[in-house]
Amino acid sequence: MIEVEIKAPLSEREAVMSMLIERGCTYLGHRIQSDTYYNAQDRDFAKTDEALRIRKDGECHLITYKGPKVGTISKSRKEVELEISSPEVADELLTCLGYSKVMNINKTRDNYRLDQYTISLDNVRGLGDYIEIETAAQTEGEVPHKVENMIALFTSMGLTKDILITKSYLELLKEKSSEGLD
Repeated sequence: MIEVEIKAPLSEREAVMSMLIERGCTYLGHRIQSDTYYNAQDRDFAKTDEALRIRKDGECHLITYKGPKVGTISKSRKEVELEISSPEVADELLTCLGYSKVMNINKTRDNYRLDQYTISLDNVRGLGDYIEIETAAQTEGEVPHKVENMIALFTSMGLTKDILITKSYLELLKEKSSEGLD
């Protein structure tokens, strides 16, 4: 599966929440997520544009691999995800295989559903508020059309296309922490 996603910083969270409800979006709930990211010993995921993480999402635990981004406008990429029963054992397994922890990212997320789209309003510790619109594609050929549709939805909310970003929260937090070293 290819995760097709657009993302932008969000300055008016409450206004967007109200608009989503007015548009008839289904509220899927509030989540508290904690992600631990890893790097491989044989290649640097920051350079290969890959990601490997263990996510704690309430009582659910997932291990996720994300491949390099497809295209330049969106954060679309191959995603392989597996539910796990013990994040501690998964962490030990990855550590034994030579993976090293890179960073923990904590966020709260309010999810909404509109047609085939999941719209998430995130508050990321250390970064602030963001909006993500996500759907799935089976092939890379489907991605451009899906991105076009998501951008149309995004702009119909009164948000401008020029604020879209393709960086992950991990990349943004790494940049922010390196800026603090100057």
